[in-house]
Amino acid sequence: MLLTFTRKAANEIKDRAKSLLASSLSNQELSDEELAEDKLPTDKALNSITSGTFHSFCNMLLRQYSGLLGINPRFTILDTGDSEDAIDLVHKEKKYPAQTKAQAFPRKKNAAKYHLDV
Repeated sequence: MLLTFTRKAANEIKDRAKSLLASSLSNQELSDEELAEDKLPTDKALNSITSGTFHSFCNMLLRQYSGLLGINPRFTILDTGDSEDAIDLVHKEKKYPAQTKAQAFPRKKNAAKYHLDV
């Protein structure tokens, strides 16, 4: 498993790992018997190296084990900007007044700090 912080780094490290594994295995002196027993990994095996960003790996785990966690596997992850945009959208679509005598619509930065499980 190879985990990094960016997609670019994840792709680079996976390519390097595949190259190193392939070259080290091809440089080994294997007998005809070992070669016949398919000791060398296939391209499919080299491509199955688990790699990615920490976020993508955790996302994959949450989706894979969503049933055990009791969450919908089709969940969406919103960053702060996305959350604030969603709050603005609800505010505009529902035509909430900016402020009433009783209470103002919460500011998006304050509302985005809290979440509701739907």
